[in-house]
Amino acid sequence: MQISHAEPNLIPLLDLVLQLVMFFMATTNFARENNPEAIKLPLAQSAKPIEDDELKNERLFLNVEENGDMRVRSIMDSIGTQWFVEGRINGKTPLQKKDEGASELLIRRSNLDFYFNKVHDILADKVARDLRWPPYKKLTGSDKEKVDKEVADKTIVVLRAHQMADYGDVYDILTRCQKVGFSRMQVRATMDTK
Repeated sequence: MQISHAEPNLIPLLDLVLQLVMFFMATTNFARENNPEAIKLPLAQSAKPIEDDELKNERLFLNVEENGDMRVRSIMDSIGTQWFVEGRINGKTPLQKKDEGASELLIRRSNLDFYFNKVHDILADKVARDLRWPPYKKLTGSDKEKVDKEVADKTIVVLRAHQMADYGDVYDILTRCQKVGFSRMQVRATMDTK
């Protein structure tokens, strides 16, 4: 009688390990995407976790640098045009290829009102399109108010200000957001573990 020794099949185990490595690499990349290294957040004594219902909302990330300028990511309107791509603030530019990736755009204080108004209009057009209504600019009266309320309810402005940024600059940005119609805001900080 001959005894054969069976060797374990390690291919499924290696498959699993490689998939886990790829998953962690991808999630690490997404987490850093909205957290530029130039922004050093202030320290906070306590923190509140993000609620589950907030994860469904549109997020507008604003990164305020030490000098008060703001870095933002590009945004796509309802017809597929990419706005606020690096180097372009007053106009639109065609959609980038997927392999190029969207980089952040530096917004000077003089262009903040244009930026916030344009982002609001883009988000309002998306809401109007979801409701199968005409574009936001063509709406009037109560229809326009309904769309404005929907944008205010479903958009969270996430402000990440450098710890040495002037409070006046941060306050100015928050005030301009409210003036345009954004009402839900979060200010990010680093947890003080001492």
